[in-house]
Amino acid sequence: MKRKAWLVMLMLVFTGGASAQEICPALVRAAFETAAESCVALARNQACYGNVLLEVEAQPDAPPITFEQAGDIADLGNIASLRLSPMNTAAETWGMALLRTQANLPDTLPGQNVTMILFGEVEMTDAAPEPSDDDTEAPTYTPMQAFYFTSAIGDSPCAEAPDSGILIQTPQGAGTINLLVNGVEIELGSTGYLQAQPDGEMVVNILEGQGIITSEGASVTIPAGGRARVPLDEDGQASGEPVGPEPYDEAAFSALPLVLLPEEITVAPALDPGAGLQEDGDFSSFTGQRKSAFCHYLPVAFTTSVFAPVPSASEYLAEYHPELVDDEQLLSALSQSEQIVREAVAARGNIESPYLDAVNQFCD
Repeated sequence: MKRKAWLVMLMLVFTGGASAQEICPALVRAAFETAAESCVALARNQACYGNVLLEVEAQPDAPPITFEQAGDIADLGNIASLRLSPMNTAAETWGMALLRTQANLPDTLPGQNVTMILFGEVEMTDAAPEPSDDDTEAPTYTPMQAFYFTSAIGDSPCAEAPDSGILIQTPQGAGTINLLVNGVEIELGSTGYLQAQPDGEMVVNILEGQGIITSEGASVTIPAGGRARVPLDEDGQASGEPVGPEPYDEAAFSALPLVLLPEEITVAPALDPGAGLQEDGDFSSFTGQRKSAFCHYLPVAFTTSVFAPVPSASEYLAEYHPELVDDEQLLSALSQSEQIVREAVAARGNIESPYLDAVNQFCD
């Protein structure tokens, strides 16, 4: 780590009055390498100081926290908030933190964790509600499973630096996890990239896999290559229903710190709004699709909904067709079916859908 810092300093000396555009790429490379080397020992429900500069605020009843330099590790349960600095090429700082949280993963899988990578101008505050003896059915949250956050948008000073935000990856083969972010319920079985601005919106980009975004009682299913947008009030709290799925800007993700994720991924191409199963019953883009897997989902989902939550498309594939869990085209098609099932369940079956008619015709 010292060698990398020395190389960056040496380069800055010889470039003299180099511009931010010239210094920025070296700082990004050094930050990624520093975080990767410094946070190897990071474990469940812990945070690691990845790169300067960031500040930590402890919970009121927490013991003193040492969180001042790269490699420092603190228990998430002791952290009230984290504040990271934006890139400052003059000061050679760019805040980065790595988190591993249990979320709703079982205790029997201690080696599996949700990974969060915070970078740039990001502020994250724990939002887990205090347990209530009066409401025994209220959901409980592990450290940083529920949080508020804000981030700068469009603040990258060079092509090699990503815009500030949070990368979140769930462990492979563990199904979906549940997060509460800015008051928005996020069911994630994939890798996502989040940004948020108060009195603006939160954007959830699904880089691979799938996400279900719920706000104000409405849900949207976002396949890989798509995004959802949720309006936020001036306090950063969700203030409306989610919009999506929409295609994201794939080119904007080329500089993300994907190398720091435990599972290697390839960012999915931007969602094609015209692809997949259409409401008018045009299945031409699914020529050769595995009908046995696709057509089996609807009866399974409707039957399950009688006594349990509707299984997500990724959960269905993991249980019934594990060999197809990486089939993005099939997952995208099933995600549309999943949304229809959820709407039908919410309406107690009182739903008329050209989509369902088309699916019945396709699967006949």
